[in-house]
Amino acid sequence: CERLVMVWCGSTEVFIKRNEIHESLEAFERALDENHADIAPSMLYAYAALSEGVPFANGAPNLTVDFPAMLELAQRNGLPVAGKDFKTGQTLMKTIIAPGLKARMLGLDGWFSTNILGNRDGDVLDDPQSFKTKEESKLSVLEYILQPDVSLCGGIADFLFMAELASLYGVRCIPHNWNSAINAAASAHAAALLPDPTMMPGVDTPLMEYDTTENLLISDLLTQPLTLRDGAVIVPEGPGLGVDIDMGFVKKYRVA
Repeated sequence: CERLVMVWCGSTEVFIKRNEIHESLEAFERALDENHADIAPSMLYAYAALSEGVPFANGAPNLTVDFPAMLELAQRNGLPVAGKDFKTGQTLMKTIIAPGLKARMLGLDGWFSTNILGNRDGDVLDDPQSFKTKEESKLSVLEYILQPDVSLCGGIADFLFMAELASLYGVRCIPHNWNSAINAAASAHAAALLPDPTMMPGVDTPLMEYDTTENLLISDLLTQPLTLRDGAVIVPEGPGLGVDIDMGFVKKYRVA
């Protein structure tokens, strides 16, 4: 055989939170020698594959290769790694349905799923720690798609309450925004007050959604449009939201 690729198709593993042993290859290999509890079977397979020059793809919602030590090994050996989940079931449906719900501005009280328990899923997910891994991966799909909208969730104060709660679980909170410059201004103020962004995964600065499509409610509604500079929205500093509505624009398009 001239070429090999290892694909992990094993069952969901016990939930492992990334910690210091995953931060460098040296720390990971030292933990290997110590038979550390936070090294899962899939990590052993991935480490063996990458050490032997074999690319690795992860098809389960495990940590596996999604941490610096394994990426360091892959980069050192010039090998690709990929995957967090094959997304053939519930995750696939969530990623299809959730954007539609967001586009239609349909709120959710909850999202409930049933596992048919095929193969060994029943035995595996009966273990609380293994179920935790599945729960985290499925929930993350919704957390990154369904964003709180300042104009719908109760205002800036309620948005910040949600953001603070999310930060306790290491989840980023990004204000949803598309309908008008007023909402964009409110979202900018909310984003500027987000909890410490370093507590959230993969981000070192607050983020917000900003509509750049042709939209008169964004470009013409205010007497002075919001300022964009180097990919950032400058937070208005005047009273209230810091913006003034162009009443001539409102009068022009008023329908009643």
